[in-house]
Amino acid sequence: MRKIEEVLRLDAQDKGVREISRDTGVSRTTVTRYLEKAAEHEITWPLKEGMNAQALEQLLFPVLDTPKKALVLPDFEKVATELQAHHHLTLQLLWLEYKEHNPEGLSYSRFCARYRDWKKINDVVMHFEHRGGEKLFLDFAGDTVPIWDAKTGEVDFAAQLFVAVMGASSYTFAKAFANQKAESWTAGGPRPLSTWGRFPCVLSQTTRKRWSSSHQSMTRSSTRATWSGPGTMR
Repeated sequence: MRKIEEVLRLDAQDKGVREISRDTGVSRTTVTRYLEKAAEHEITWPLKEGMNAQALEQLLFPVLDTPKKALVLPDFEKVATELQAHHHLTLQLLWLEYKEHNPEGLSYSRFCARYRDWKKINDVVMHFEHRGGEKLFLDFAGDTVPIWDAKTGEVDFAAQLFVAVMGASSYTFAKAFANQKAESWTAGGPRPLSTWGRFPCVLSQTTRKRWSSSHQSMTRSSTRATWSGPGTMR
């Protein structure tokens, strides 16, 4: 509780601000503010009947009800679109951008939890069932890998990353090539098969035009082995 009554009582005894400050332990700046507020409301000592310390404080320093700002929730549809369009983007970066515009917004943990809840309701994903050893998916990854020149220390060229992934286990093979030409496909396609010593039932690749251009030569290379299903090459 503020010492407003004590300040007013000592002021009524014609004591100066310095002396009141010393006697009450209240800073001189605060004593002056109390006296100015009392003068504004024409309050003197002794207080009027029915005026207690609580009523005096409320009169001089009323508590103003400041309306709370409504919580601004993220646009999770936009968040999902951004993540899909920019695969290097993270939820943390999007949360930092959200907090920059909404300082009173969700914490990072709540942001992630809300996004997961939103995805469960709105994100429709086709689920595929894969049997072990059934399909091997082949393609070049979207990102390139910089190849540095050991002598100059500069990037010589950006290598293309050929990737092969087993559908059921996600077991992965990767090899860098200079380009995505048919020759790279021909060389890259059989490599996971010879490395693993296994052959799946199906080789699957999504870019049909590029696949068809190199399929025959790669098939000649890879089908020297015979198989009756997924298993060891022989």
